[in-house]
Amino acid sequence: AVVSTQSTGLTARKAVVVSSTGNLTPNLIVRSSITLTCTIASGAKSIEWLKGEAVMTEGTDYTKVAVAASESDDLVSKIEFDIADDSAATYKCRGTQYDDFCSTQRKFESEDVVLTIIAAVPKVNPADATAYG
Repeated sequence: AVVSTQSTGLTARKAVVVSSTGNLTPNLIVRSSITLTCTIASGAKSIEWLKGEAVMTEGTDYTKVAVAASESDDLVSKIEFDIADDSAATYKCRGTQYDDFCSTQRKFESEDVVLTIIAAVPKVNPADATAYG
């Protein structure tokens, strides 16, 4: 008897994250905004966004940005959010992959986007000057 095994080729993919600032260590002022784009090579079924270890919620934590249709099978997720006082954190995207032959989910994460905040501290008003005349 000949026994053949079929390899499904389900290997962990790489999630690539890009920031609208052009780097993975943006330093932004409160009330500005940032766009993050996550691209995962073909095979991924879903993308979720993380702030620290917590999963972010669309509509609450970010706005989903429309992505042009791609000719490839890559999965792309693009989000935008306004910078608030509590936005300083590490952000990343996480892809989930599974298929009909292998129902075991595999998760893989992008590099970290480490966001820091530029404090918008008002300057102290100088004391009123007294004019002598």
